[in-house]
Order: sequence, then C-alpha cells, then structure tokens
Amino acid sequence: MDIFINSISAISPVDSFNQENLLLQTPEMVDGWYKCIEPDYREIIDPRKLRRMSKAVKMGVTTGLKALNDADIANPDAIIMGTGIGCILDTEKFLQQLIDNDESLLNPTAFIQSTHNTVAGQIALLIGCNSYNFTFTQKTHSFESALLESKMLMNDGEANTVLVGGIDETTNNTVALMQRAACAQSDKDAGYVPGEGSSFFSLSNEKGTNNIAKLIDVSVKYGIDTTKDLERALQEFLVKNGLEFNDIDLLLSGNNNSESKWYNAVNDCLSLEKLVISYKDYCGEYDTASSFAMWLGTKLIHEQDAQKVLIYNTDEGYSHSFILLTKC
Repeated sequence: MDIFINSISAISPVDSFNQENLLLQTPEMVDGWYKCIEPDYREIIDPRKLRRMSKAVKMGVTTGLKALNDADIANPDAIIMGTGIGCILDTEKFLQQLIDNDESLLNPTAFIQSTHNTVAGQIALLIGCNSYNFTFTQKTHSFESALLESKMLMNDGEANTVLVGGIDETTNNTVALMQRAACAQSDKDAGYVPGEGSSFFSLSNEKGTNNIAKLIDVSVKYGIDTTKDLERALQEFLVKNGLEFNDIDLLLSGNNNSESKWYNAVNDCLSLEKLVISYKDYCGEYDTASSFAMWLGTKLIHEQDAQKVLIYNTDEGYSHSFILLTKC
C-alpha cells in the first residue's frame, strides 16, 4: 500500500519552523550544543495553556498541530510518536524537588509531565482525539518504530490518516553528563555535537493533490557484525522495494564523526558520485534525529526535485535503520 506524506512541520536548530523554502545553514553552538530556534508558540497554542507546558511539550504540540492544520485534518485516526528520553527537563525538575524538599511535599506536575507519552497525549487532548495513541521509546530507533507502527496500521486497514513524529529535548545538565562520559564534545571536529528537535508528519493512504512525497519503506536491522553484512542488508532492503544501489540519488547520512566505518560502507555501496548530506551537521545528535532527516528529505523531494532519498542511521553499530522516501 502506498503511504503519502501530506504535510511536515519541524522545530530544529536551523529555524525550520519558520522556513517556507529550504535554507540549510550550520547552526551556532550554544553551551556546547545545538539548541532549537523556537517560534512564537502563542500563534499556535492558547497562551493560557502554554504556562503549564515544558519546552518539549511546546515543541511537540506546536509541530504536531501545524502538521495537522497544513494537511487540513481535524482529527487523525492515530497519533504515534517516538522519543528517546522524553521530557527530560521536567524529569530534572522533579528530581531536583526530591532533593530540595527532602522527598516530601512534592508537586506532582513535573512528574506527570515528565512521562514519555506526554506530548502525544497533549495533542490528543487539545484536538479531542480519542483514537489510537501510542509513544515508542526505543533509543535511537524510537522514530523508526513509530513509522513502522504507522505503516502497519495503514496496511491493516485500521487507519487512513496518521500523525507521526519524533521529539527529544536536551538540557545543559544532560550535555554536561555526556561530556563527562566523553560521549559528546563541544568541538564538532572532535566528536558529535548534541542537539534536539521535534518533527511531525501527516500521513495518509490516499493519493491526492496535497501529497508532497511518499514513504516507501522503513527497516531496522540488528546483529550486523561487519560492513559486508551491512551491505547485504542494504541491498536486500532496496531489492525488496524494486530498487538497486544506482537508483538512489540522495543519501541523508547520520554520520556524526564517531562511527565512520558504517557510514563509509553505505557511501561506497551507493557510489561516491551520489549526493550525501550529513544531516546531523544541522540538527546535532539526539535519539530521534532521523525524524529531522525525514523532514529534510521530504523538503528536498518537494522543493528541489530529489527523486529517491535514503536515510541511514546507526547506533554505534548496535542497530541500523533505513528510511526510503520518493517523489509521488
């Protein structure tokens, strides 16, 4: 079954929310990481409700509602999202309260809003959606899991329209912990730069005038021990969808300067003549960064006539994910 992308919305470090036409510029690091350029939330969300929302909730609700509005959908058949660490700022607030108040007289609001499914739940409450609502939290393939669930629902006839997204926020405390563990660097040439973002997509199984791209397939692979295994997995993924290596004209690579052998293997398969964009140069590294890549790939298909876009990401070789997008 064909799955069409009808609208996209993203808040990211490259001011993607306010862009009508794609303009990629390397963001400026602030406190050693890439922070999102946030819009005026009052244009989307009732100001009376904003004061109770954390940053992650604001970003997710704003991008989710905009994606629905742009697709002219009042109530989707499902809301599905992925997040690696959820609303980490509210988690920090709650843990700090535990320390400050000696584990007594705690305000439950921060705990309630720290759960991973807060964003999807808030969107459903705001639009009065009582349909299927699910949040995946599976590390760096959380967003891919949400996409797979969306595809299965549509293929099984259980949904015709799905709002799907990926969101993760970052804080100075989490960056400090990553730097202490030598996972992240403040210099992008010395290691990966942490980032954050929220990207949402309105999907449907009906061809129409508002389709801007097609989601062909999603795959997550485990147990790949060598680059040869990775090459075989990529070939199987493409053959399954009636394609060969030479058919891909754009690769969006999750290379973040830390696992180059895997990304080099994929580059070699597709040939070095292919256009390769390292999308984390623009959004930073976070668990659902592939959702930004899907936003970017859809923009390039819709605005710059890319034909077949492959998104590849790996979690230090533990898991490998492929997302395939094409022109309608």
